Amino acid sequence: MCARLDARLLPYVAAFSVLSCSHNPPTYDVPPVLANREEIADALSDVQAGVDAVVVLMVRVEETGEVSDVRIAVGSGDRHLDNWAVWAGGQMRFEPAQYRGRSVPALVQIPVTFEDAPPPIHPATLQNADSLAAVMASQYGDVLGTAHLRVYLNSEGLTEEVRHLRASTVEVREAAWALAGRLEFTPCREGDTPIAAWIAVLFEFGGALSQVSIVPPEQPD
Repeated sequence: MCARLDARLLPYVAAFSVLSCSHNPPTYDVPPVLANREEIADALSDVQAGVDAVVVLMVRVEETGEVSDVRIAVGSGDRHLDNWAVWAGGQMRFEPAQYRGRSVPALVQIPVTFEDAPPPIHPATLQNADSLAAVMASQYGDVLGTAHLRVYLNSEGLTEEVRHLRASTVEVREAAWALAGRLEFTPCREGDTPIAAWIAVLFEFGGALSQVSIVPPEQPD
């Protein structure tokens, strides 16, 4: 599930906003404030929504800030999500509503938003970084500088295409190009599924301090 606490503040966590219902007594001039927002969001983070859905709860908050009643004002059409939303409502804690400086009970509407999220993307890993660094130090010990390459990996982690982005010298570029065929990777994954993807690789030639690593795609640009 992908849910959000607030679209601008905490993406990918369950969303809650507190809206007063002025037509429902008792009245108040300061609405209750949800005190354990992140705790509730974390508790819902593993819920498998499968679809985008919103459940609107009607929650009674006592003058102590405790929840005494939770009902569904607008259901999602999915009993599984409705039940999770009601459960979450019962776990909520509030700073109570205030009326003229005194804590009072209140009825509030709380939309709980569930979003169907794509599986997380797991980046590729470079399996032979140390052995390549040793080769760079022994065979290219007099080469100094850096080179960035873009490498296209298939779903098995095998290199299918290499493109040069930039290098500090022609010598460094040629050395990196020669070593690109020796790179060994685990594939990128979307959830548990291996996928093909472009990655960026940085060669740093510096004698015994040489190293090679995967870097964020935006870094070479």
